[in-house]
Amino acid sequence: MLYEIISGILQSIGQDSSLNTEKIDKNIKQLRKYEWFNGLYESETYRHLFFGNRKVRKYLQSSLTAKKMMRNQEAQEKFKQLLDKQEKDYQNALK
Repeated sequence: MLYEIISGILQSIGQDSSLNTEKIDKNIKQLRKYEWFNGLYESETYRHLFFGNRKVRKYLQSSLTAKKMMRNQEAQEKFKQLLDKQEKDYQNALK
């Protein structure tokens, strides 16, 4: 738990730019227990972002953020807004 807190602080101030796939996968597994998340995860529109978008993966790497999303509708909406923005940026890059 202490490691997660310190890691989250370092990431938030930009000291650690690496992604931990194991943590991301663990958090996704926990979030998949929720219908609202599964809808996003299985959506053709967003699916690719969960695997290839650095900002989305970095967001999902944080256990604290994942826990907030599990119990807070505002945090869920913030994540959905991130997905929408990243999808829009992705589509614009394809043009």
